[in-house]
Amino acid sequence: MAVADTASEQNELSREERLRQAAERARERQQESGDGDERRAGGARSTDERPSRTGNDQSDQVFIVAEPSLLDLGEIPTNSSKSGTVTLRNVSDRPVTVSTSRTSCGCTVANVPTGEAIQPGESVEVEVSLRASARTEVLNKTVTFMFEEQDPLQMTVRGQAIAFVTIEPSVLTPGDSQSKTVKIRSADGEPFRITSMHPPIARDFASDEPQSEYELEISWDQWEEHNRSRRVLFYVDHPKTSMVTGTVRIPADRSDSRGDTADDPLSRERPSSRGGDSRRAAPNLPTMVQQGRTEAFLAELESGIDVETTDQAGMTLLGIAARHGHVEIMRALLDAGADPHASDRVGRTVLMSAAQSKNREALQMILDTGVDIDARDRAMGNTALSWAAGFSDPDSIRLLLDHGARIDIVGDTTGFT
Repeated sequence: MAVADTASEQNELSREERLRQAAERARERQQESGDGDERRAGGARSTDERPSRTGNDQSDQVFIVAEPSLLDLGEIPTNSSKSGTVTLRNVSDRPVTVSTSRTSCGCTVANVPTGEAIQPGESVEVEVSLRASARTEVLNKTVTFMFEEQDPLQMTVRGQAIAFVTIEPSVLTPGDSQSKTVKIRSADGEPFRITSMHPPIARDFASDEPQSEYELEISWDQWEEHNRSRRVLFYVDHPKTSMVTGTVRIPADRSDSRGDTADDPLSRERPSSRGGDSRRAAPNLPTMVQQGRTEAFLAELESGIDVETTDQAGMTLLGIAARHGHVEIMRALLDAGADPHASDRVGRTVLMSAAQSKNREALQMILDTGVDIDARDRAMGNTALSWAAGFSDPDSIRLLLDHGARIDIVGDTTGFT
């Protein structure tokens, strides 16, 4: 158990590094995108268009195409990145100058020849990287290339985030018969060791030989002694991943004033907690997010806040940011591990909040996490599609329908579809 004795220090560093990196990535995206006005002014052109020689409006012509127009990177281990190559080819008879590039959350590009001209018939290769978070999800991101001689050119980057080590159950409830043991399993059958955990609530996890599956007995007394952390981290030496995380759901009758997260390696003492804890936020993080104070929030994120902080209605910071379309804050929260499946006290989900924002990028960001598109709130039985329709937002309605949202679900209160 010697490795467990150093787990607290190791995991504290991991938590601080994770929050710091999330804040840094958000700042980098802000610098790359400027104030965002240029990106929103006019739509990006699809890569399957070919040069148009009619008319005198040069901006309507396409000189550069991207090959492939959809870069599928396949499986990407959670908490890691994978790269591929895109070729920008000049199919015209004139030089075309690359001015800049834009990427959506979790995607980066390298080797972009900014300020240089691609000669007729020539091409350049650009490296595109996609980062997977800790969640298993389908990743669909966009890269937009800007040119001086033509409209923006947009392509899609796709991948599937895969958890190569899983925990079952992933949500643990103290006192529940299903939460007395957990199974840590290699999804690909590759043997591994559990090197440490935090808090140390499982007995006899160390093994002489690597195994593909572990069944561990949970000591909830140990959990109580370690300040009732809401996260349980298991560090592993699997060749494709280094950590798997479980969440502790604390029943209302076990909640007390000790903070529930004082020993959580991924969060410091929270100003408020899931379930509408009335402790006052200092600073008031929900208000900061609602107002879109991005720089101030990133500073708080970097200092070690709890990303699952809620407002008085029980909505998380991610849901608040989604409701108001603050996409940079949303990206930073998702990078830091915020739960896109969260809901408030009446069952309104983060996706429903995004559907009210009239911000297509915010809605797409939550859809990309693989949430339940047809989940219904408990107040009226509405879905995300119902909320988008209620706010008369045709773009969000179209996006939800394109992702398979059902149109035949009847609201419990209104009786409307």
